[in-house]
Amino acid sequence: MTATWLLERATQPLDPRILLGQETAPDDWATALEERIRSLPDGPAQEAEWTRWGAALGVDVSAVLSCRSLHPMTPAELRQCLDMGMDVQLHTHHHDLGDMRATVIERELALNREHLARLTGRS
Repeated sequence: MTATWLLERATQPLDPRILLGQETAPDDWATALEERIRSLPDGPAQEAEWTRWGAALGVDVSAVLSCRSLHPMTPAELRQCLDMGMDVQLHTHHHDLGDMRATVIERELALNREHLARLTGRS
């Protein structure tokens, strides 16, 4: 799931001070939410936070959470795909290219390359 997906479907007004515990500009809500959820342990803690946000925004997230359509693959799923001969390509790691400067894009690709290598044991 992504914060942008959730915020675009909101049917309730958002008070980010309640959900984020801090004053945040509207343009930064999605980034702040993603950072908050990434700071939690994987699995149940993150799903509980998505569910809490969904409830606060009037969005039923249960179907998305159960089918994992907006979730990253687990390391085991990634290795299984590689073992089946699938080609895994790089993309941005955080889906945030900022102002599109080459240094930002290079950093995002490098982070993604390192992350995939750690997960798969392949470079």
